[in-house]
Amino acid sequence: MSPKVHSKGIGYAAWCAVEKLHPEVKVWETVTPYFEKRNIHFYVNRCGFHIVEFYNSHHPDPNDPDAGGHEPDEQFPDGMFRFEKRINNPWEEISLDDYENHMSLDSVKQLQSLNSLMKKQLDAYPAETAMILGVAGGTGLSISAQTSIIRFMALTLTKNI
Repeated sequence: MSPKVHSKGIGYAAWCAVEKLHPEVKVWETVTPYFEKRNIHFYVNRCGFHIVEFYNSHHPDPNDPDAGGHEPDEQFPDGMFRFEKRINNPWEEISLDDYENHMSLDSVKQLQSLNSLMKKQLDAYPAETAMILGVAGGTGLSISAQTSIIRFMALTLTKNI
């Protein structure tokens, strides 16, 4: 990128667009020469990467077909940093118990509201069989035990299944 347009957010905007185009990617990797301070700042401080490895003559890049042993990289003989950015879904780190306890707090009342809505629906439309799509914890399923429903099905669709 031309120095005339440095620090204008163009690189960061481009990187964000790349991530948005590929939401399926869980781990991003890149490398840059050790002396490229602007690149290091960009990847670590702007884009959220972490330095995970330093390739040099004593620790060559195992994926570099030209490394061939312990010969230093001719283009960057003093070394390269390898960066990783792991994309985590914060919801995957919350236990169901923690989620349901939070949703039932008086200050949140999501669990109570969903239980009430579910009861109203089951009372208004009595049936022996019911199915709910998009089930997660705290969706009012406990109400189904207080109804005439004999068979109850719940279905959750996620990318991981």
